[in-house]
Amino acid sequence: MAEWLMTTDGPTMKHYAQIAIACPLRTVFDYKIPEGMALEAGMRVKVPFGRRIVTGMVVDTISESSLTCEIKSVLEVLDETPLLSPDLLQLCIWASQYYQHPIGDVLMGTLPTRLRQGKTLNIKNKTGTHGGGPYNNAFVLHHEQQTAFETITSQLDKFNVFLLHGITGSGKTEVYFRVIDEVIRQQKQVLFLIPEISLSPQTIQRFHQRFSCPIYAMHSGLTDKERLTAWAYARSGEAAIIIGTRSSVFTPFQNLGLIVIDEEHDPSFKQQEGFRYSARDLAIKRAYQLDIPTILGSATPSLESYQHALTKKYQLLELKERAGNAIISDLKLIHAPANSLENGLAPETVKTIQQHLAQQKQVLVFINRRGYAPAWFCQSCQWQADCTRCDSHMVLHKKERRLLCHHCGHQTPMPKTCPNCQSTSLLALGEGTQRVAETLTALFPDTPLFRIDRDSVKNKNQLEEQLDNIHLHTSSILVGTQMLAKGHHFPNVTLVVILGVDNGLMSHDFHALERTAQLIIQVAGRAGREDTQGTVLLQTLQPDHPQLQTLTQQPYGVFLTQLLQERQQFHLPPFTFMALFRAEAKQLDKAAEGLQVIQALLKENNPGAVTIYDPVPAPMQRKAGFYHMQLLIQAPKRQVLQKLLSDILPKLANNKALKLTRWTVDVDPVDLF
Repeated sequence: MAEWLMTTDGPTMKHYAQIAIACPLRTVFDYKIPEGMALEAGMRVKVPFGRRIVTGMVVDTISESSLTCEIKSVLEVLDETPLLSPDLLQLCIWASQYYQHPIGDVLMGTLPTRLRQGKTLNIKNKTGTHGGGPYNNAFVLHHEQQTAFETITSQLDKFNVFLLHGITGSGKTEVYFRVIDEVIRQQKQVLFLIPEISLSPQTIQRFHQRFSCPIYAMHSGLTDKERLTAWAYARSGEAAIIIGTRSSVFTPFQNLGLIVIDEEHDPSFKQQEGFRYSARDLAIKRAYQLDIPTILGSATPSLESYQHALTKKYQLLELKERAGNAIISDLKLIHAPANSLENGLAPETVKTIQQHLAQQKQVLVFINRRGYAPAWFCQSCQWQADCTRCDSHMVLHKKERRLLCHHCGHQTPMPKTCPNCQSTSLLALGEGTQRVAETLTALFPDTPLFRIDRDSVKNKNQLEEQLDNIHLHTSSILVGTQMLAKGHHFPNVTLVVILGVDNGLMSHDFHALERTAQLIIQVAGRAGREDTQGTVLLQTLQPDHPQLQTLTQQPYGVFLTQLLQERQQFHLPPFTFMALFRAEAKQLDKAAEGLQVIQALLKENNPGAVTIYDPVPAPMQRKAGFYHMQLLIQAPKRQVLQKLLSDILPKLANNKALKLTRWTVDVDPVDLF
């Protein structure tokens, strides 16, 4: 445990404060406490730092400092009382240690922008009603829902993790609502985590329709003032329910009584830049600290959570039947070799779409690739439009007449002739949402078509407008990426078509098959959510793929059990633990040299139980002008991995050989390739 962690040394006079400052250094800094200044852990202060005056957070107060140099004094205290409660402060310290990230960056990053800038917290409390409960609980729970509800509410007074595994349309949300109602009636607060901003409008709308207590959103799509207001109301107890994305796991609460994590399997809960934390795992840690329950909900639980359920660390609650009159959709594999497709659509698929539209139903076509086509190709000389800054092809966006790199954002006008041989025989290869939408519009010109992806929907207001328009039409075609497929309720969709999933069956990343299966089940769940049975067509080059067969013919738990057996056989998570060092530099050799330095230190300090692999190029070796390398380490126990990381990271901080290399460490990585 770090030596600067909070101490309890009784009534001894505290002359120094240990301050966390947002900087790359993995330590706190000692400052003198001026006479007459009262400081507590969790308060913000102004301190001199180099030539600047910065805002920092008090982590602890101590009677003596181990420093022998001249120690500067705290200049100003910004808060009358601590902004962060002791439990939230401890959570941040734990997260800093576990994810091996600088404590100052963690602590200051939890605050709204205005508070990080040193401005005062000046939000007037509103009066609101608590414990109003749902407007209407007339919906009758089916047997499995009732069992889940009773099991959870009988244990609201202690820490538990409930894995609510319910097939799509089984009524997980209704179970959430019933449990939340009980918590609100006990005058306690609720944190409801969702994976993406795109789900927030409809989620918040459903909560407002159901509950009369104060509800606030917390996500990056809000203004600084909106985020600060929600943060302050949660801290004061005014907000009964906070609905937020991953960063809201650090929201302060006066009396938190329940955490719900919807779509707990979603990799969006893992931050992929800077402070690389898992909001799901930190939420469980926070619930443990507060001795309160957590609900993890998903139709496709992650392997980690399912393994915890099998070993009784979590309580497994299953919903195997759809709510109301909804019938489980019929999922059919369509063999779709490239030479049989018309712009990505098989003849059988087109015929089935026509049948459902004729019945005045809606059709959802999913393809997880935006743009018109992923490649712009010369038939004469085989030239292909590539990004000048990345090892990737430029994606054609036909309507905008431009080529765009989806990795770095670089764009160029769409050339009319080949820049290599001046031929005009240029061809768009492959399909994206734009091309599929164009094809379907040509095939069904009288049917309204809605395309939802990051190109057509720029903000939450546009998304809400599009969703409202979809619900106004009985017969229409919906084309989109995951933005359209996750969590949305389209009662008139009776056919779902899934395109382009074969790459996920052939990836080198061991996570890929699990992710592909989750995506298929989640997208398929958009069909037949009312009283008409839905149909799901999955186009694939590999209809006989054994995992696809299991996924489509067996319950999802059978598929998970098979994957767990494979993971255990090959010593992969959740049966082992990993960390990934990533390095980037302007020159490839500098990135490689940086990881070689890290590898040497790892080997010197290795207790023998950690497997240290050689540095290898990242799957996309060059991105945005930088060369990327990575180094994987793996251990049989979490504690062994943490010990090695804690031993070597301080030694890397001042290593001159790493000055030309930017490097990061990712504990429990969710993407390896």
